[in-house]
Amino acid sequence: METIVITQIILSFVFVLITVSTYFLLGAKILTANIFLLSLYAIVVPVIFFTFGKFIEGKITENEIERILDETIRIYTDFGGKIPTVNIPVDTDADDKAEKNNNQLITLSLSVLIPFMIIGIALSYIIFIYSKEKFRFKRIVMEDFILILIIIGVEMAYFGGITYNYRYLDKNKIIAHTLTEIKNKIS
Repeated sequence: METIVITQIILSFVFVLITVSTYFLLGAKILTANIFLLSLYAIVVPVIFFTFGKFIEGKITENEIERILDETIRIYTDFGGKIPTVNIPVDTDADDKAEKNNNQLITLSLSVLIPFMIIGIALSYIIFIYSKEKFRFKRIVMEDFILILIIIGVEMAYFGGITYNYRYLDKNKIIAHTLTEIKNKIS
């Protein structure tokens, strides 16, 4: 817990330092655009993670389990093993606890990030209002919305294309580990 608090303090300090540096080095327009974009991004990331990311992670897990089982069953049957018919009990309590925990995390995440988004958008508008630089806030909003749509597209393409097809477990390592474990259990 202490590590989390220390990390939050350090990250808050870094955020303030970067914000002040951005203002003095790049000006109010860039600072306004950055804060507005970060405000949108703060809500887009969890929405993608809790929806599309959850879907992709589920598919990856299913694929990896199928690959492991296929290899394990192949090895087992190569050694003459017979696969028995088994009635698998379903533990709905564990599923309910996991779903409750996930829903609490989603609620916590959104209850922190939605106010952050609102404050960030308000702060970017306040900086615009009180800035001595002349720029159009409407243009910043339009550019940042276009940029966030591009970011969403890239994130979804990455999750859907690269992450979905990435193999976490090596077939040869599965075979070697399975055989080693069987040897250890038999010996």
